[in-house]
Amino acid sequence: MVAQLVFTQQLLPELQARLAALAPSTVFVLCDENTRLHAAPLAQALEAVLLEVKAGEESKSIETAYQLWKKMLAAGADRQALLLNVGGGMITDLGGFVAGNYKRGIRCIHVPTSLLAQVDAAIGGKTGINVQGVKNAVGCFYEPLAVLFDDQLLESLPQRELDSGKAEMYKHGILADPALFWELQEVAPGIIPSLNLIQRAVEIKCKIVALDPVEQAERKLLNFGHTLGHAFESYFMDAESPLLHGEAVFMGMLAESRLAVALDLLPAAAGEAIEKALQSYQPAVAWPQLEALMPWLLQDKKNRGAKISFSLPIAIGEAIFDKRFRPDALLALAPQIYAGK
Repeated sequence: MVAQLVFTQQLLPELQARLAALAPSTVFVLCDENTRLHAAPLAQALEAVLLEVKAGEESKSIETAYQLWKKMLAAGADRQALLLNVGGGMITDLGGFVAGNYKRGIRCIHVPTSLLAQVDAAIGGKTGINVQGVKNAVGCFYEPLAVLFDDQLLESLPQRELDSGKAEMYKHGILADPALFWELQEVAPGIIPSLNLIQRAVEIKCKIVALDPVEQAERKLLNFGHTLGHAFESYFMDAESPLLHGEAVFMGMLAESRLAVALDLLPAAAGEAIEKALQSYQPAVAWPQLEALMPWLLQDKKNRGAKISFSLPIAIGEAIFDKRFRPDALLALAPQIYAGK
């Protein structure tokens, strides 16, 4: 099943029409403290049960999922219930996991309220929770019935959250659409990308996912920037100075582009263009040494055997997957990866 993608500026009427057709026994609306401003009015209008969790990656846990399942059971939710996930990537990851496992699967709909969720987390059917500081260590593939995109929801985003979301848009451009990569550079930090650019980024991901829904081949391309990016994210979370996901991915894409240049996979000129485009979005933090990232790199779910797996660009608009390194071979490339840091 592939989720329907609906671009609208009439969110409530769209939801009301869909729920009338689906006739769920109970509707639950999941949100966090930050997205309650969008979720609470929807829950009231839809006569739904509001489920609220704390904001932040700490809520992507089995403990939080368990508490949500308890509340749904207490409310009498059966297999005909529906979960409406209103929030950023944390909410769509958690909500998809909760829906996919409650009574072996109930229906859900995503309403992503952050740019990052709209162009990445809410599409593709991945769900996940974090375990012992390892991001998305446990999860499943579970498609929502639909994903509803309303660009008006982005107007309430802080600049840092908005800019974080551009990481996945840049990633999609580097992977498959040079024109998108160059056009994004005309969107200054702090500015909301046009709905056209957002839709193009969404379509790139959907095309790749359609080729490989459960990440056995081409879908691995979407991990560009995420091997080192997830390690950066986990490191700073463990240090109690967390980065936003997109900030860590911007760091990961820069580092992995340098890795591709060092391996003569990516022409130096293309590497310089990527570096120039991504520099404005690098968070103001000191990069931890590669050795310090190894505990998380070795736990990466994309690894095979004792090798760390990467997806790397070979041009702006083209990439390869399953480039694997022994830890010692990767550490030997640290000077090139950390050039200028």
